[in-house]
Amino acid sequence: MVDRIYRRLAGATALHIPPDAALLLKGVDEWCFDVFALNDTCKGQVLRCLSADLLNRYGLIHKFKIPSSNLENFLLQMEQGYTKYSNPYHNNLHAADVTQTVHYTLWATGLAQWLSDLEIFATLIAAIIHDYQHTGTTNNFHVMSGSDITLVYNDRSVLENYHISAAFKVMRESDSNILINLSKEEYREFRTLVIDMVLATDMSSHFQQIKTLKTLLGHTEFNIDKSKGLSYLLHSSDISHPSKSFNLHYKWTKLLMEEFFRQGDMEKELGLPYSPLCDRNTTLIPQSQIGRRYYRVYFANYSPLIPLYSFYRLHSRADNGIVWRSRRSSFIDFIVGPTMELCGDLVDRVIKHINGSQEVTDKKDSDIHLELKTRIKSSSASMRSTQRNNLSLDSGTDSTNLRSSSSAPLASRSPVTVIKCSKMHRPWLQCLEDNKNNWQERAAEDSIKSEQKHRGSGDSTPESEL
Repeated sequence: MVDRIYRRLAGATALHIPPDAALLLKGVDEWCFDVFALNDTCKGQVLRCLSADLLNRYGLIHKFKIPSSNLENFLLQMEQGYTKYSNPYHNNLHAADVTQTVHYTLWATGLAQWLSDLEIFATLIAAIIHDYQHTGTTNNFHVMSGSDITLVYNDRSVLENYHISAAFKVMRESDSNILINLSKEEYREFRTLVIDMVLATDMSSHFQQIKTLKTLLGHTEFNIDKSKGLSYLLHSSDISHPSKSFNLHYKWTKLLMEEFFRQGDMEKELGLPYSPLCDRNTTLIPQSQIGRRYYRVYFANYSPLIPLYSFYRLHSRADNGIVWRSRRSSFIDFIVGPTMELCGDLVDRVIKHINGSQEVTDKKDSDIHLELKTRIKSSSASMRSTQRNNLSLDSGTDSTNLRSSSSAPLASRSPVTVIKCSKMHRPWLQCLEDNKNNWQERAAEDSIKSEQKHRGSGDSTPESEL
């Protein structure tokens, strides 16, 4: 039902949200929603506040009869799990940001009209748990260091499998079971959707997801599997921060870089080779244009969120400073931009399908109305003829029956909402362009400063060594 979106259910949840946080949550429908500001007003419980608000807005707490105490305990355990390792980046803030981005795509585009309540529930929960108890290190680090979870999950999507397993263990506990009132069939569908979506956040499957979705969108007939569509939605939301406003993107960039460096510190202690971007002193990405093959290898093993998206960062031997240079092939252009555009294409196709289905339904209803109208006219004419030829007929009774027939509903179908926009508004386009320009300006400034220092010290580092 259409009114499930954004309906407020008084008394549906007893979870307390601070007044200042509730005020900020009024802007949760914006693409560049600031989870950092929300976290400050929620006293570090940004995921709890945002998740409770969204689950209530969609009417899911009421729909699935989620006990308030269970929801409170579940969300508090999510908060604790995300802060377990004190990660700079993969923490409750990131989970809240991804969940809000998923909400934006569902709500602002009308995509929720394509989904059942259970599918919306699974989508939001998948976003909430997708990095639960993240260790702040990559899958490749776990494999190379031989951590316990690699033995459990056989080196395959070890973190993603771990997030899912750990989160469902929480949901299985009696005092935090938010699925307690789901039927067996609903639980199986919910669990399958959540597993598919969270596994899709493993960047090693990025290019295969792109290929699969492009193939599906290329078909004339609409045959997009909901699980694949929702998995891509979560995946694109997970890497979306370069497509947000620069003030937000820059904060995420600094946090992620620090997380990479901490992994590098651990790799050094363990005697492992540095993973790309993890050496605090020398972080090198190839200077020349990076080809598709390199990206395939890189993203199969490491985090997708290269923080300095349009540039590579080099350590200068002369002044222990940082030199920036532009890259012809940037991460924004090659990964984030196309990923978000394909997400927009997916939503556009779904909108077209919804509106097209409604047009067919409207035509069928119109045909039904026309047929019923014709039958009623024919029946009325027949009755009037009978009344004229049969003087013993009780005209009052027949008149009443006729009025009863003509006033009956012509069709019992409930209307399906047509989504007014034919295409998704894509706010990320301007953000991507602005972010590239901002990085270019910063790169140029840093380059000039570095060159001035080199001239002042009399040292000149050959470009071939940079």
